[in-house]
Order: sequence, then C-alpha cells, then structure tokens
Amino acid sequence: MTYAIAGNQDAGGTNLAQRLTRLFPDHTFTRLVYESNEEKPEELSACDGVLIAVSLLEGPMPGTKAAVSDCRRAGKDIIGFVLTHEDDFDNQKKVPAHFKELVEIDARELSSIYGFTDDLIPSCRLALVPGCDSELSDFFERAERYRANII
Repeated sequence: MTYAIAGNQDAGGTNLAQRLTRLFPDHTFTRLVYESNEEKPEELSACDGVLIAVSLLEGPMPGTKAAVSDCRRAGKDIIGFVLTHEDDFDNQKKVPAHFKELVEIDARELSSIYGFTDDLIPSCRLALVPGCDSELSDFFERAERYRANII
C-alpha cells in the first residue's frame, strides 16, 4: 500500500514518513510538502490514502488547505489527521491548553469544506520523538481500518 503524508512545510510530515516506514516496512509513505496554494493532485493519484499532517504550533496553514483540496480533486480519501509537535506545544507556556482541540476542530472543518464530512476520520496528537512508536503504530492501524471501511 502507498500512502501520502501531506501538509504544510514544518508540520513534521518528513519525520512522520520516516517513522511509519520503519514501523510498517511493507507500505510506502510519500511526503508531499505544500507551499501556499500549490497543486499536486497527480502525486496523490497513485496513493491508497492520505494522512494530513498539521502542526499543533501553527494549526492548518495555506499548504494544509491545498493538500485537502488536492485530495478531493484526486478522489483520494483522507484516512487520518496527525497533529504533530505535541512536545513543542507543551513546552510553550504562553499557549492555552485548549488550543490543541481548536487545531483539530480547524483541520476537520477545513476538510468538511471540501466534502470530507466524516467525523470518524482518526486523529492523533504526537510528539515525534523516541518512545511514541506504539502510539503512532496504534494510530496508523486505526487509519487503515477506517480506510477499509470507506472503500
């Protein structure tokens, strides 16, 4: 199976792709970095599903919007939201704790604008540091089960 990890630059997608490749060597994970309103629907066409990476520090950015839009254009399903940089977020004392929930709500609302209305799309908040492999593995297995149920 081939999966895209799409989102804004600095959303942790490259690290996420490397970790998932190590955990699931029988799958291919391709990182698609979006700058502003780039379009890359052809890169998504070969994928079996898409994970959207969103930094908890920044929330959905213009590149996130472009990635979600391309999923719709390419006819590809979003199978999960990965909210990254949880460790960095927790170190930011100035940011209210409820901001994490707001980032996830914003990501889901953005996807619903493009017709992805299923609130059951799995999500997880991750610190992509050593020790999170079990949590990442559990999340990806949920994302694959979700994908199997929607096709």
